Amino acid sequence: MTTGTIVLLVAGAAVVVAVAVRSVRVVPQQRMDVVERLGRYQRTLKPGLNFLVPMVEAVRSKVDLREHSVVMPLGPMATVDSQLVELDLALRFRVIDPVRATYEVANFLRAIENVCEITSRTLIGSMPLTSALASRGDLNRALAAALDDITGKWGVRVNPVAVRRLDPVQAPFEQHSGKE
Repeated sequence: MTTGTIVLLVAGAAVVVAVAVRSVRVVPQQRMDVVERLGRYQRTLKPGLNFLVPMVEAVRSKVDLREHSVVMPLGPMATVDSQLVELDLALRFRVIDPVRATYEVANFLRAIENVCEITSRTLIGSMPLTSALASRGDLNRALAAALDDITGKWGVRVNPVAVRRLDPVQAPFEQHSGKE
């Protein structure tokens, strides 16, 4: 064998090893990988050892299936009687359909935050301050129903929603000019 032949064999073996390494994919527990073939959805890889067709298939997204907990400070909101309240929500969510979570919405966490804020402003804005402060349970149920309806289309399930903080905003001290 000549030196040129040996170099070609070593280079060929290196290419074969590189292709074999790129085709093997190990997906850990509590995660699923969404695979595209030439830019179109092909399949979803389950946890364990999986194989891809190199240079034809690629992992589009790695979706964590564990439950996540988020606290959302939504800031001041006006009630129907023009009083301001500070509202913080705590919620837990889990991806139940990795394909829909990948393709139906660009960023499902940001979308959940937006839905929470819009729904909260609508609910708080429709009740007087005393009713808003007394009806945490009603707010929790209304938010959970609205979120479950919307996020279900995205492949995400929002479990419990809880009003973590609902406090009236104190008006700042009025400054007096000193003239009375």
